[in-house]
Amino acid sequence: MRLIAGLLALMSLPPSGYAWSQSTTYSQSFAVGPLRLTLDELSSLASRANRLVRIAMPESLTPYISEGLTLSDRASSITLSGDYSLVAMAAGPRAAYNVRYDFSAPAQAPISTVSISLQDYSREVVVRGTSRDQVASLAAAVKESLNESTTPIGGSTHRLIAGAVVIMIFALLAVLLPPPITPDRLPHFAVRYILLLLLLILIVFVPSWERVLPGTIVLSHDAPFLARNGPAISFASLVIGIVALVIPSLQRGKAAA
Repeated sequence: MRLIAGLLALMSLPPSGYAWSQSTTYSQSFAVGPLRLTLDELSSLASRANRLVRIAMPESLTPYISEGLTLSDRASSITLSGDYSLVAMAAGPRAAYNVRYDFSAPAQAPISTVSISLQDYSREVVVRGTSRDQVASLAAAVKESLNESTTPIGGSTHRLIAGAVVIMIFALLAVLLPPPITPDRLPHFAVRYILLLLLLILIVFVPSWERVLPGTIVLSHDAPFLARNGPAISFASLVIGIVALVIPSLQRGKAAA
């Protein structure tokens, strides 16, 4: 009878790992604006996140951890695991436009998932784990580091707005600054509008705007000149192009008057 009672007691116990499977999982996620980081800043961010995760992780779960940091410029990429020093990152692209850090551990870990995805169209961070305090602490640390590197201009939304503004400016120029349409002025009229159209095409369609106004860019100290100064160059080019068209039109208008 004792044996039967013992077997029944064992059968009534929850299966191994049941407490872990029933652990509450906490999650925090957030998005950030356009980012412009140096390689040194990214190295500090990744090392800090890795350090906080390792501190929170029980030693028994350490063998089951997987992590990696990938930097890509679309043509080439580098993936690192564990060593996020500036020396290790220097082997990657001089200007990276896509960055992803992934950390995963067993579900019962205080921090089981860290996903930092920094791309052109979106920049999102997700932290999950069974420890509310550890999850909140890591999420706050990553958010603080990323907010220090945000830039007011960049990304697909700003490029769409900039493109719409450029088209509106050219439309206003075409309407508000028409030359006198007389037989002798007709060639000037046609030339002016052809130049406007060509400049509009050059500004909107020719440059790789994902490189000039990226949503995410990580720059090394020897990054290309265009990558480091893309926003300033594009803005200066737009202003110069508009001024070059407006001034001759105003001069012709005064001469005709």
